[in-house]
Amino acid sequence: MRYINFENINVNPEWCFKNVRSVEQWTHGYHRYPAKFLPNIVKKLIEDYAINNGTIADLFAGCGTTLVEAKIHGLASIGTDINPVAQLITKIKTNPICPTLLEETFKYLTESFSLFNAETYKNIELHERIDYWFRPEEKQKIAFLYEQILLINDENSKNFFLVCLSHILKNCSRWLQSSTKPQIDPKKNISEPFYIFELHCKKMIAKNAEFYKELLYKNFINTPCEIKLEDARNTSIESDSIGTIITSPPYVTSYEYADIHQLTG
Repeated sequence: MRYINFENINVNPEWCFKNVRSVEQWTHGYHRYPAKFLPNIVKKLIEDYAINNGTIADLFAGCGTTLVEAKIHGLASIGTDINPVAQLITKIKTNPICPTLLEETFKYLTESFSLFNAETYKNIELHERIDYWFRPEEKQKIAFLYEQILLINDENSKNFFLVCLSHILKNCSRWLQSSTKPQIDPKKNISEPFYIFELHCKKMIAKNAEFYKELLYKNFINTPCEIKLEDARNTSIESDSIGTIITSPPYVTSYEYADIHQLTG
């Protein structure tokens, strides 16, 4: 086991990522997430400190930043998180899909927009929390998108587009985007669901293709990566099976995670 005495570490400009937009690289930008782990910090930790060929673990995996970086470096990884939405996001971010398949499925989804009929959704079930955040016109289109996505046969592709839908929910709601607290923005210019969904899908599809191509080139496409829906205090990870732990524990005094995540998934 390797121990680092942080009292003797000098300030190093190599750890300054002020002008680096690493959250836009690979699949890191798929889904918004509170207090995201900066990818370039993980990248440097792996390159400078990870034990050769050892499995990397992140016990507070969140949206999978550590696991994505481990995969692009060809290292096996395992993560745990108690949030099922985080598990879904991480699965999609770490397992790129054949670009051709995604393009075909995306074409099917966008063509289905013409089938939307607001009258069909006028009597949609009332839900106190959902109706607090969403106006009827956005709620109806989101319900339609959700139904269309569930018709997709390929499980990975289905989850890919569910992640995209989850990401745009706050844009299509009355949620105040700039706040870490759940509150309504009475002056908000609410995004039209079909438009913002298509826009974000295109971004995700492009990043998926880049990630897929790079992993194929490096022969890392099948590098093991697992995300478990577990409590970090009691995981099923076997003892002595991990080479390096890279994690960022939740900021329990800074964020109300349940409130922040209520418009995801």
